[in-house]
Amino acid sequence: MEELHVTAGKELIREGDDNYGFYVIGMGEYEIRTVSSGVESVKRVNSGTCGELTLLHNQNSRSTVTAKTNGKLYSLDRNDFRKIVTKTTHELRKNLEEIINKVPLLKDLTEFDKLKVADVLELINFSDGDVIVKEGECSDGVYLVVHGSVKIVDKTDSGRKELTVGSGEHFGELPASKPASACKSAVAVGQTKVAFLKAEAYERLMGPCLKVLKKNPSHSRKPATNL
Repeated sequence: MEELHVTAGKELIREGDDNYGFYVIGMGEYEIRTVSSGVESVKRVNSGTCGELTLLHNQNSRSTVTAKTNGKLYSLDRNDFRKIVTKTTHELRKNLEEIINKVPLLKDLTEFDKLKVADVLELINFSDGDVIVKEGECSDGVYLVVHGSVKIVDKTDSGRKELTVGSGEHFGELPASKPASACKSAVAVGQTKVAFLKAEAYERLMGPCLKVLKKNPSHSRKPATNL
């Protein structure tokens, strides 16, 4: 990245222009002025990034960014930014596809459907003891364990039952599928990373998933899949 030193009043990005750069704020304060539906909004920032949305969506800038103080930034031009994003996206998708292939519930999907699943998965990190799903509060999606372990705890009138799920296994389901009283808790054991499939996305993908479950009914009976 190229280091840039700017003075107060320097305009980095102008609304309506074809933005050629991605900027990471190192020092200084910057004003971001945006007009949407005739309403102008202004905010000041002293950290973060700017310019990436224009480059990602290949569109003219919707905001004007101006330095309000002297400052320092780090920049990437359009071509370098896209090369990095393309490489990173490819590597992440490949990693997620490998995870999907470990999950009995999803491994028999078509390659096209696996790509659709990979595109909507969200990676989340948890530390030891972090509560992923609280008791009595059903998960709002499905979790795939990337690495680490998750302890599933079920408290009933007859006692307490625990089950540990590990890498390649999954847990959770749509919130509407069970009453809250039937939902179990999920707690991270050690440093754990999960890939989360949100309920909204899950519903869109349930068509092919249900076809797989009908062909492989044993997958739906695994205790790790139910919270």
